[in-house]
Amino acid sequence: MDIFRSLGGMVEVVVTSADIPGILAAANGADIPIFSVHQRDDLTITAQIRRQDYRALAALCSKRGVSVALQHRQGLYWIGKTLLKRPVLLLGMLLLLMVLLYLPSRVFFVRVEGNSTIPANRILEAAEGSGIRFGASRREVRSERVKNSLLGAVPELQWAGVNTYGCVAVISVRERSITELSETENTVTSIAAAV
Repeated sequence: MDIFRSLGGMVEVVVTSADIPGILAAANGADIPIFSVHQRDDLTITAQIRRQDYRALAALCSKRGVSVALQHRQGLYWIGKTLLKRPVLLLGMLLLLMVLLYLPSRVFFVRVEGNSTIPANRILEAAEGSGIRFGASRREVRSERVKNSLLGAVPELQWAGVNTYGCVAVISVRERSITELSETENTVTSIAAAV
């Protein structure tokens, strides 16, 4: 069944007649398209027709004294019609779809990796100032801005970066070595002050 027939809805019918070729020819003459015809025995066939053609086929069969019975319904039309009878389920499905579209665009978890001496809370507080917080938009998280903010707020960091994976923002940092920190503290920075 193709998508267009599925959208319009299909029904499977069982036709019982002594003249199966005659009823199929009459349906063809009445412009009733019949799909997937399967012969069960000499007097019975199953076939698929469009939902809107069922009444016309039933009227044609009753004129000719042929028995037609609806076996089952198929297609998206019938699924949608069933869902409309269950508004709470439909509302829940729409809410789930909205949540599935909304959640990946937000940051709900922040993780720090690469730190050994600097507490993660200090890095997280500095990152919060640059926009990485619970519920922040992933589009607004810019790695360059976060890097500059972290390096300015935490001078013990040599490098920082941020990547987002779904709802998780991972802040990767590299700490300065202790020798680099001690060298910068002991070096002369002003010639006038050293004299």
